[in-house]
Amino acid sequence: MEALLTRAALFGRLSDYLRALQWSEREVQLWPELGQAHMTLARAQIALHRFADASAEIRKAEALGVATDRSLPLRSTILEQTVEVEKALPLRRQINANHRNTINLGKEAALLARKGDIAKASALFDEALRVYADVSPFPIAWIHFEQGRMWEDIEDKGTAMAYYRAALERLPGHVPSISHLAALEADSGQEDRAIMRLRALTSQSDDPAYLGQLAGLILTTGNSGEAQGLIDEASRRFDDLEEQSPGAFTLKAARFWMGPGGNPGKALVLAQRNAEHRHRYEDRQLLNWAQAAARQDARP
Repeated sequence: MEALLTRAALFGRLSDYLRALQWSEREVQLWPELGQAHMTLARAQIALHRFADASAEIRKAEALGVATDRSLPLRSTILEQTVEVEKALPLRRQINANHRNTINLGKEAALLARKGDIAKASALFDEALRVYADVSPFPIAWIHFEQGRMWEDIEDKGTAMAYYRAALERLPGHVPSISHLAALEADSGQEDRAIMRLRALTSQSDDPAYLGQLAGLILTTGNSGEAQGLIDEASRRFDDLEEQSPGAFTLKAARFWMGPGGNPGKALVLAQRNAEHRHRYEDRQLLNWAQAAARQDARP
């Protein structure tokens, strides 16, 4: 199950998230008195943004004897994905006080980066890389990706691109880095290179958001026929995902419908649904954008 979640996150295989949920639900059915089974289910639910369900599973796991220091990382992940940084940081710092490792340091650094504390975030990212003592490229690629996001957020595109490339040197198929690097390349006038990256990406990932990203770039080249085909396929996939796991991908879907999908009304519905259980700055920002786009679209 952990391998499925890892592959989904790193290589953009959304179907693996759904498969992990099915397996973990089956595990709980088979061993309802096993705390670890409920923890496993909670991890899958978090990946699909079912935060209330995940919190309930964590409580069940703790009632069945799972130690708090094992459940705290999941509780922290829920906070990190649903509330402002100031509310999520204390728990992540508590975890780091007891278990100071690459992943935990990287997660605290990512929170500080979201807060805009670049100096402290950079120092923690460096420490996370320094204490790493394994051979797997996955954590290192993830750290470099988060470093890239930090610099991209403050519009230092050159530094961000360097970190995304560093992530891809460690893990050539790291989909989030490919997507962000392609976007920055397109912004810097390298549309052909960006399109090439995204074509390769969409051949390995089933995430419709990347089809939308590719379609948006292809539209700028004047090839509206190919772009529309990609938009149609992305639309179908988003609708299928909503049917298979309602609410799991509302953030991605809202951004798609507000952009290449061209349906501000649908984007607004999804942004409102996302804002019901996620209260970060980016969630409010998306809702504001969707509201403005829907108002503009409604004008005669």
